[in-house]
Amino acid sequence: MCTTTSFRVIKADILRRISGGEWPPGSLLPNELALAREFGAARATVGRAMRELVDDGIVERKRKTGTRVRPVPLRQVRLDIPLVRVE
Repeated sequence: MCTTTSFRVIKADILRRISGGEWPPGSLLPNELALAREFGAARATVGRAMRELVDDGIVERKRKTGTRVRPVPLRQVRLDIPLVRVE
């Protein structure tokens, strides 16, 4: 039976390592391929975890320079405003 690591597990582990100081602010994270090998997951799965970390403002990605832990996490406000129909 083959088990796969979900992007949520990978994201949580990366967050744990960042908050635990293994990867302090400004540090370069391993590339997707290295993380995929470490977690035994597909590169696309690691990519999804990384995209969520970018969306959450935890890391920043730049082409050719890699993924770094943001010095200060970005705070984003997301509002869900329901549409109300008035008749």
